[in-house]
Amino acid sequence: NYHLSNHVEFPLVGAGVGNLEEDDIAAIVQEGIKSNYHLFDTSHHRANNEELVAKGILAGVNDDSSASSSKTTIHVITKVWYTHLGYDRTKHSVLESLQALQPVHDHPNVDLKVHVLLHWPRCYDSVAWMDCQAEEDGLPSSVRQLGPSPIGNPDAWKESWQALEDMYTLGSSSIDNKKNNNDLTIASIGISNFHWTTFQELLEMARIPPHLFQMNIDDVFHHPTMVAYCEQHAIHVQLYNIFQGLHWNDLHPKVRYDLRQFIRGIDANNIDPSQLVLQYFIQHDISVLPRASTIQRLHQNAPSQQKQQLSEQQLEIIGTIMHQQLVLTSTTSHYNDITIEPYIAVTFVNSQEKELILTFYPNEEQELPLIILKPGEMYTDYSYPNHKYRLYDGDNTDYYKEFTVSDDGDDNRFEY
Repeated sequence: NYHLSNHVEFPLVGAGVGNLEEDDIAAIVQEGIKSNYHLFDTSHHRANNEELVAKGILAGVNDDSSASSSKTTIHVITKVWYTHLGYDRTKHSVLESLQALQPVHDHPNVDLKVHVLLHWPRCYDSVAWMDCQAEEDGLPSSVRQLGPSPIGNPDAWKESWQALEDMYTLGSSSIDNKKNNNDLTIASIGISNFHWTTFQELLEMARIPPHLFQMNIDDVFHHPTMVAYCEQHAIHVQLYNIFQGLHWNDLHPKVRYDLRQFIRGIDANNIDPSQLVLQYFIQHDISVLPRASTIQRLHQNAPSQQKQQLSEQQLEIIGTIMHQQLVLTSTTSHYNDITIEPYIAVTFVNSQEKELILTFYPNEEQELPLIILKPGEMYTDYSYPNHKYRLYDGDNTDYYKEFTVSDDGDDNRFEY
C-alpha cells in the first residue's frame, strides 16, 4: 500500500473494470474481492457502471466468510466524463456516483473509500472515437439544463475541479440541494488524461492539488518531467490500461527475446512476464490498474501474485525493455532509424489430436513455458539461430520433440 498526500492508505494494485461488457462487471468484481483486490477503477461514462461495481463488491464481501467479524477496506475510483464538465454538471455526476455506491458504504463489513477524478479535461474533435456533439445531444435534458455545454468552453474543467474541491472539503451532503441523505464522502480527488500544459494550469489555480494523477504507460517513459513533478509534489501516479501492447504476443521480436533472456537470468521461469511489469511500477510506488478482461487475467495480476522483488539493476533492465517495446512499435517517424539484430520467424504446428506444450529450452537447467497448442493450432515465435524449443505431449510430458532454429535458409516450421 501507499499513503496519498492526505494520508489515505491506498492499494498499489487494482482492477480496471470500466471498459468491460456490462454483463461481466459484477462477476469480475465479485471474483476480485475473493482474490484479495481492494481497489476497483470505473467511470460514470456509462450510467450503471458504478451500480454493477457495487453489486459485485457486495456479492464478494457476502461470500467472504472471513470478513464477518471485521471491516474490509474497499477503494473505488470513479471519474467524471467530459460531457459533465462545468461546476453543476460535475456536482450532479459525482452525486449520482456516490448514490450508486451508497449500498456498499452502508454494508456493516465494508469501509468504502471513493476517489473521484476528472476523466478528461475536454472532448477532443481530433480523437476519432470521441463524438462531442452527439454525446452532448444524447444527454438527458435534466443534465443539459444544469449548465452550458462544455464543448465551446475549453476551460470548463476548471469549474469541475472547483466542484471536486468543494465536495471533497465540505462533503457531498452539504451541497446536495436535493438532500438525498447521502453521507458517503470523497476520500481523494484527481485527474486523468491531462497533458502537461493543462496539468500546469490546474496546479496554478487549484486550492487542493490532485491527490491522484491517472495516466498511461507512454506518459511514464515519454514524459518523465511530468512524472518527476508528481513525485516531487506528492501527487500519486497511477497507470491504467497498463498492458496495452505489452502482452507476450504483442511484443516486438527483439523485446520478446530480451525479456526471455532476463527471465532466465533471474531464475524465474515460472513467473509470467506481466508480473514483472507490474512489479516494476509497484517498486517505484506507481499504482497499476490492469484491465480485468477475464477471470484468468484477474487471478494472474492479483496483488498476492506480486512476489518477485527486483533489485535496482533488474528494475533498470525491465524499464529499458519496456521502453524499447514502446519505441520499436511506435509509428513516430523519429524512431524509424533504429536498427535491431536480425531475427528468425519460427512456426510450430500441432498435428496431434491432443494438446501440446511449447517451451523455450536454452539449456539443461532452464526451460520457459510459452504456450499450450490445441489440436490443429499454429504458433509463430521470433528467435535466433541455434535456439532450442520443445513440444511436449500434453498427456504425458515424458514424451517431447526438440527443435533447433536454423539460419541456413531452411524453413523453420516445426510440426509434432
